[in-house]
Amino acid sequence: MRLAEPVTSGTQVVEAFDVSPDGSWLAFDSDRGGTQQIYRAPLAGGEPEQLTTGTEPAFFPRISPDGREVAYHGFRRGIRQIFVIPADGGTATQVTSGKTDYRAAEWAPDGRALAILESAFTPAQETAIVTRNAAGRWGVPQTLVKGGDIGLWASDGRSVLVRLGGLGPGEPGGGSGLEIVPSRGGVGRLVVQAIGAPLAVFVDAI
Repeated sequence: MRLAEPVTSGTQVVEAFDVSPDGSWLAFDSDRGGTQQIYRAPLAGGEPEQLTTGTEPAFFPRISPDGREVAYHGFRRGIRQIFVIPADGGTATQVTSGKTDYRAAEWAPDGRALAILESAFTPAQETAIVTRNAAGRWGVPQTLVKGGDIGLWASDGRSVLVRLGGLGPGEPGGGSGLEIVPSRGGVGRLVVQAIGAPLAVFVDAI
């Protein structure tokens, strides 16, 4: 049995991370520079590289299935929006815009769509899907599940596992179950029904 080994070091707060598909590097958010930004570091050891910059924070990196891009959410004028940046750094593409809060992007297996959390912790919370066309242009987010939380894709991309009513413990309807929903939209199938206390654990595999 191998013991866990530290990948990052120093005084910092890391809120979320992801490992590249080939297992060679780690993407993470950190306040090591003062403001939470996205970094990457080789798992074999080495200095982290900063991918995002600016005065507004960035969080929740998710590496694309081909390892070439990193999705994350960052603030723009006080509102969280989804961005995609090349994994080796460069100019970020803003995926969402407007006055709606979006966060917690999860890649589809083919890299052509993201499941995102819209208006988190409000009565308008929902799981949405945003896709990009062959030219690489991202479209407008489309509702997948009203009241849904973070969406996790099935390996074939045909369905998404969603926690229902993810408004948090103590909130009306908070964590009422897990549902598998067709990724193109349609009627979902309840696979876990929470009984009693709100569901607090999110299953990460379908």
